[in-house]
Amino acid sequence: MSVRRSGGKTQPESQPESLEIRVLRHLTVSPLGKAELSARLGQKEISGQLNKVSRVLLGDQTIEMTIPDKPNSRQQKYRLTAMGRAWLAEHEAERNKGGEDTP
Repeated sequence: MSVRRSGGKTQPESQPESLEIRVLRHLTVSPLGKAELSARLGQKEISGQLNKVSRVLLGDQTIEMTIPDKPNSRQQKYRLTAMGRAWLAEHEAERNKGGEDTP
């Protein structure tokens, strides 16, 4: 899965989280469109980076379209796949493992 940018290891807590991880976290609650995702990420509009991340996550089968037959539909949303949930759970477990010793 290409989401792992640092050789399969999670980033230290001092570094900001990747956009991929933030997108996956937002999609755990419910399917979201790109505009909704962008707003929840604190962006004013849909960025090129968000479009790129969406394509990568779709290619990795970490997320999927809610209307796959109509990729350009204005009602298109994205949801986390089972593979995406498993990867995110693994990532969270690794992240929490490193932070257990801190108060």
